[in-house]
Amino acid sequence: MADVTLKQIAEIAGVSAATVSYVLSGKRKVSKATELRVLSVAKQLNYSPNLFAQQLKRGESFLIFALLNTYSSSFNGEALQKIEHSFEEKGYRLLAMTGGLDDIIRTNIFDGGIILNYHTTKQEIQTLEESTGKPLILLSNQSNQKNTASVIMDNFGGMKLVLAEFAKSEHQNICFIQGPEGSYNNTSRAESARYFYKELFQRDDFDIRLYRGNFVSDESYKLAFHLLKNKLYNAFVCFNDSTALGVYKAAYELGIQVGKDISVAGFDNTSYSEFVSPALTTVDVDKDLWAKEVVKNYLALKDRSIETNEVKIPASLIKRGSIKYKSI
Repeated sequence: MADVTLKQIAEIAGVSAATVSYVLSGKRKVSKATELRVLSVAKQLNYSPNLFAQQLKRGESFLIFALLNTYSSSFNGEALQKIEHSFEEKGYRLLAMTGGLDDIIRTNIFDGGIILNYHTTKQEIQTLEESTGKPLILLSNQSNQKNTASVIMDNFGGMKLVLAEFAKSEHQNICFIQGPEGSYNNTSRAESARYFYKELFQRDDFDIRLYRGNFVSDESYKLAFHLLKNKLYNAFVCFNDSTALGVYKAAYELGIQVGKDISVAGFDNTSYSEFVSPALTTVDVDKDLWAKEVVKNYLALKDRSIETNEVKIPASLIKRGSIKYKSI
């Protein structure tokens, strides 16, 4: 439809013509929801007098969706920023979404996508790939489905580093605070913790030491307050940094000093972990390397040079002041 105007797109999308212009030219940032709505309308109307439509006619939009469970996660935000930059270097735009898989299948404007910390089953991944035929990169799941690649953190190696530190700690009455059910990272970290706890501490009581904080600071705070008040544990292995933040808050309110009275470690090395007091010992992953591997594997899938792949990004331990060690 050659006579479609920006004004017509704007009316259907419920935005101004200027906003439509910003979205189609990429010259100014608008909200992700607005961007998606405008691009979807433009495609439906077959808007043509610009590069965007020329790309769509060739079957390319240079848009990549990033599906995540929440925008509020510090780790999600930091990882996405790195990934977005790496995609932009290759001429792609990243659009973060928290909607369901049906939204992606229905709009059908993306060249491919990444799934980060979003609970999906293998069947859902298969359905998404078969419905779109586009490359998928999984950052928190494993799959050998064709046209997919998993670029994941080495949770096994990371948990080994954490528990090796607690083996040297003065505090060895350990509590494990895990994330939500259905989370790949949580399951992987729990299995790894179980293995290394038995190997390093020669104990079989892991299950009674495992609690659920759902990767949320508030829930972890309430749990930790109860555990600390009743003096049940003096060491806390937290399956992400938000969980550790909840333990810190509970300890502070009870007059307990982290790194002296109790030991705490986190996972993910989020930006705030070095600014709490004492700074949090936590597992890190090179987010720049992770982002580059995401884009590298996406392009390899797109070019059909690989059909499927799995890459594990090595973990390292950032040692700070939240673990009290045995006196030598």
